[in-house]
Amino acid sequence: MNKQRKNAGGRGIEWTDWTWNPTAGCMHGCTWKMPDGSIAECYAKKIAEGLARAAYPQGFEHHYWREHTLQEPLKEKTPSKIFVGSMADLFGHWTPAEQIRQVLDVMRQAHWHTFQTLSKYPIRLPEFNPFPSNVWVGVSLPAGHLMSETGGARALKSYLKQMTKIEAGIRFMSVEPLWFDASRVFQEWLETNESLPF
Repeated sequence: MNKQRKNAGGRGIEWTDWTWNPTAGCMHGCTWKMPDGSIAECYAKKIAEGLARAAYPQGFEHHYWREHTLQEPLKEKTPSKIFVGSMADLFGHWTPAEQIRQVLDVMRQAHWHTFQTLSKYPIRLPEFNPFPSNVWVGVSLPAGHLMSETGGARALKSYLKQMTKIEAGIRFMSVEPLWFDASRVFQEWLETNESLPF
């Protein structure tokens, strides 16, 4: 696990205490077109192909199973927030279900921690219902640089519908970067549903 250094001058993910990557690598191939017209790649891919290149001998777009790291959360006794898969999509279509179940079992055992997951493949999440009560289940809307605002709105509606099928105490959504006016989609959802599914 990697401690997130969030003190003055430190670097790290501000909303979590640790990152844990029992799986690594990703096949989504995310890129974004920025307002200035430049193309930005996934931060994890940049790290995997730069600073952490030795840990990704077959490149970032490959699935790595790091079974030797499974027990790490059990060794940390201080209750912490742990982001699972900062360098992966644990629930990606390429990850074997048995590996996901092993990771979830460790989360269940380490009940004093809060585990935060984030996936761009929400269609698979209900397969693992119900999630342990200490697991926050998040979905991340893919923002491919060629996706139009109409396509983004359609994808967001689909993701909201899929989230209603996830059995977790905390469900959340990340839309980053926010390249279209998502408020219209949320408003339409609320007009036909009692609440948002997170």
